Amino acid sequence: MRNFFFEGRSGIGKTSLILEATEKIRRYCAGYISVKLIDSIGNIAGFQLTLPSETTKPQISLELSSNIENIFFRKKQTFINLKVFENWDYNNSAASEKPHFFIFDELGGMELLNSRATEKLTECLNSGICCIGVLKSETNSRRMAENLSLPKKYTVFYNEFREMISRNSTVFQMTEQNRAIAAQQLKNHLNNIETERKHEG
Repeated sequence: MRNFFFEGRSGIGKTSLILEATEKIRRYCAGYISVKLIDSIGNIAGFQLTLPSETTKPQISLELSSNIENIFFRKKQTFINLKVFENWDYNNSAASEKPHFFIFDELGGMELLNSRATEKLTECLNSGICCIGVLKSETNSRRMAENLSLPKKYTVFYNEFREMISRNSTVFQMTEQNRAIAAQQLKNHLNNIETERKHEG
């Protein structure tokens, strides 16, 4: 399977591992990273989308965030802007050529409540270009839906989307204990895909 996603508990380093593994190739990657915005006392204040090629860490200070228009969630007054996902350029990579990979961190969240964003993501996932990233786990999706009082249709959309990804992707259950194995699995996957891409080219 060409697509590869990590799934697991929040805070165990899934995004960090992806950033480490793709450090030398991210300029050829399109998609997005969901970066945590941290307030002055170290709490999560929100999330914003960034290009893979422009992302070096999975979190930044809210005060240092320069792309205010790309913030899709802020805890203060529960601000949610799904238009960020709808208007995002999913094929934008730093290199001028066609992207070699897509990185999506993380899929299965509130973006599924925007039908156009879901269509764009589905097109990428079925494009034949390798997609890697993080899939929101069932536990994390349920917790998010409860905490944000999302409509019941979100759970329906999530289950359908998860089933689609499971059919054409490798989904690796990552834990604190198997991080080294997860890193090697992703490295092997990227090497195999890059070898295939060069042979096809």
